[in-house]
Amino acid sequence: GFGKSTHHVLRRVADIKKSSGKIPSAAQLDKLFDSEFNVPFATTAGHSIMKRAARRLVDRYINDWHEDLDSVWEVERLFELHLNSVIVVGRADVILHSEDQAVPKLTIVDYKTYDSTRPDHDAGDQLRTYTAAARAEGYQVGSAILHNLKQSDREEVSVNPVDVNKTVAQAEAWAKDISKGEFVAKPQTKKCNGCDYKRICQHRI
Repeated sequence: GFGKSTHHVLRRVADIKKSSGKIPSAAQLDKLFDSEFNVPFATTAGHSIMKRAARRLVDRYINDWHEDLDSVWEVERLFELHLNSVIVVGRADVILHSEDQAVPKLTIVDYKTYDSTRPDHDAGDQLRTYTAAARAEGYQVGSAILHNLKQSDREEVSVNPVDVNKTVAQAEAWAKDISKGEFVAKPQTKKCNGCDYKRICQHRI
């Protein structure tokens, strides 16, 4: 629950900034963490350690990227991508806008809490799916960003029409396989190394 709870606090920070016009103070952040940081399966000691770690991530984000909070358009925005056979539903962490106009130019931001210097292709597909859904609603999405909280850096994800269309086509294929009950194993070293079932999975690499 560490990542999800850290995401939640960051969304609340963005929401507070949008509604009040002010970044939460240190005292407000203390109250926010006390009331809304939730890792239900952690021990008391583990909860305390994770809470302090999450607070460092949030403080660093506010310090390094506070200008984002001045451009918040929506927080936890629900998107629905209508495909031929299914509707893909998801929530974008934060959406920023760069222009104050009737149809704003948007930047979709997704927070991650992992330690990695390699591109997260799954997150890229996630952001492109949001982009496709937003564009289908008539919004102008100019960019998408994968923000790594632990490293306090970010990677821009391509949302050009060609790449977005490839992701949509892949989502269609995934939906078709799921509806048919076909789940072909596609092991990858990175995924297998982090899987809880790698010791018993016959497909592991």
